[in-house]
Amino acid sequence: MSIKIKSYFLIFALIALAGGFFSIAKGQIGLLSQPISDNAIDFSVDWSAQTYVPPEYDGKAIPTYGSKITLSATSLSLINENDYEYNWMIDLASAPNNNGKPLADFIVTKTAGNKHIIYLTISDKKTRDILKEIYFSIPITSPKNFVYAKLPGGHLYPLNIENKASINTQLDLTAKPFFFNKTDRDQTLIFQWTLNNQKAQWSESNDLSIAFPEEASAGYQYILNLTIKNPSDLFQFTENNYKIVMK
Repeated sequence: MSIKIKSYFLIFALIALAGGFFSIAKGQIGLLSQPISDNAIDFSVDWSAQTYVPPEYDGKAIPTYGSKITLSATSLSLINENDYEYNWMIDLASAPNNNGKPLADFIVTKTAGNKHIIYLTISDKKTRDILKEIYFSIPITSPKNFVYAKLPGGHLYPLNIENKASINTQLDLTAKPFFFNKTDRDQTLIFQWTLNNQKAQWSESNDLSIAFPEEASAGYQYILNLTIKNPSDLFQFTENNYKIVMK
């Protein structure tokens, strides 16, 4: 997708970009990708959420309201798992499909900033004795979006709230959505870019090119807006605004 201020083919330039979500996510959210282990009985407990993350993201996919979460308990020893019964509870209520198996799933009913508390008991089927109790929590977030400038060599730099660009240049951007209730690639979401109220049509493209004309005056400001929607859930959307100042 391309928005041109005037019909010029211009050379890309961008400055004043710093920071990035990937480093934050890898250092914080990425820690959640480690399974919860209990060496006393050689079990590992983990969870996964069906929310979208870009392929290059190596952290945990965090759930949002309406996400499906799958819970799993895995034996790390040679025991026969059929000898044990697994009782999953979500916020002190029995999991919807709790059938005594090491797998369970549920739909998130809490909003961003809250947590679902998971309680698992593992019992001996013959004696009914509870062998182990495990507690853990799953944080709930909201869909997020980050916009990056595409530089030569495939490098990406995040846009700040306020940025500077040179006159007679072209700015190539790409959007990276996170944690929408999607399991496939980001093109299944719909994007709308707006530059100074000049709207592009809704599309499946997460890329945008902006050409700044030669006669643009230094200090002139452009306001860039990006809205992303989940077409299968109209309550899931993000909206970001950025300022680009000519220098």
